[in-house]
Amino acid sequence: MEVDMWDTEDDTKVVKKSKQKQRKRKVEKDGKREKEAKRIFLSLTKPLLVLGLDPKPLRLEHRARLRHLLRRLVNRQQWVAASGVLSAYMKGTLNDTSPHTNRLKFWALLELLKHVENHSINTTRIKNLYDIWSKKIGSMKTWPVESRYAVHLEFMVFCLLRGHAEDAYHLALCLEQEKGDIGPMLKMMMGLTFYELWYSSIPKEFQVRNSDQFHLQENSDMEEASFSNENVQSERYNSVESHMADSQSRRDSDASVMNGGLDLWLLPLRFSDEHSFEDFVYSQRNQPNHHYKNAVKYLQLALRSEPSASAALLPLIQLLLMGGHVDEALNMLEKQCCNSASVLPIRARAALLEHFDGNNSLLLRSCFEDMLKKDPTCSDALAKLIKMHQNGDYSLESLLEMIALHLDATDAEYNTWRVICSYSHTKRHVHRICMDGNTATLRRLILI
Repeated sequence: MEVDMWDTEDDTKVVKKSKQKQRKRKVEKDGKREKEAKRIFLSLTKPLLVLGLDPKPLRLEHRARLRHLLRRLVNRQQWVAASGVLSAYMKGTLNDTSPHTNRLKFWALLELLKHVENHSINTTRIKNLYDIWSKKIGSMKTWPVESRYAVHLEFMVFCLLRGHAEDAYHLALCLEQEKGDIGPMLKMMMGLTFYELWYSSIPKEFQVRNSDQFHLQENSDMEEASFSNENVQSERYNSVESHMADSQSRRDSDASVMNGGLDLWLLPLRFSDEHSFEDFVYSQRNQPNHHYKNAVKYLQLALRSEPSASAALLPLIQLLLMGGHVDEALNMLEKQCCNSASVLPIRARAALLEHFDGNNSLLLRSCFEDMLKKDPTCSDALAKLIKMHQNGDYSLESLLEMIALHLDATDAEYNTWRVICSYSHTKRHVHRICMDGNTATLRRLILI
């Protein structure tokens, strides 16, 4: 009897456990059904939530595709298609505070507005867009400098290109109160803002408004920055080198004569018979201007920053020249020639030396040689060396080396080949240079 009682108790426990398991399974099934019903209901009422049910990040993938498509359409100027993609992309990234994502969106939006309104942009609307953009990304105290002040930089560029220097000035005053570093590019834009304000204050008869004296270029620092609108910035900023090439070809033009012999890219001033460069410098020194001092200050800070904003060099040299500080401009260019890989400092230095120290043939030929070594396609520097050789200030051996360097880099013009032919009777000099192991082009010159 005792054994039977124990067996009965064990059977009862087994039955209870099985019932508990059945209840648990039923609860789990009911829970699954409830979740499935909830998902179906949400998929019908809120379709976007379905993207989060898949184990793969479809939402991120779709955003990346839209971002890539938007950039491509804007670069191809397919504005109708780009507007639809931008609308979908903005709806899918409403809560996104990333500065890179927002920069792409607002850049595309500004481009669309510019083309839809036939290049006549409502300034108030644009300001509101920049305000919204700034609020979207927040304070960004922990972000890098180039991302933290991206909106300020874009807005200052917009204001200067549209001729609204006062708006850029108000922003510059706010940025002056910042305790931390604001980055080299923003320092340069602040310098250009004060430059424009000072330039607007000088007498109208001296101003040259039909030239791009500020040379807002896309420099290497902006190219390295991790932004998504590189193509537009390269269009927005003018190329200093290309502008200089055009200006060099007009060296003997009326504009060059009217500003005292220097090209407008170096000295953007216009002089008449009644007013000379010395008169202008004297009048400005007797009227100290805070905008001029601030422009020089911030452009110098931009050049001394790490990394350096090399695009600040040319407007700084212009300011120093217009202020009569020629020696300071030459000293700064000499330092930049050693530190910069660009040919711009050497070109500017050579132009100033030609004008203010034209008899220093040793220094001039060194500048022209350095120009050709950094940019072998520079035909202007080669023409200067040929002229110096004709005047007896440059040796034939050195000239042939520079000609060979130029021929290796470009298809020479007729005048270059004519010079080579004129020296064909001096084959022994060419042969001597070839034996020293110079370029292959020199070896071919023996056959001329």
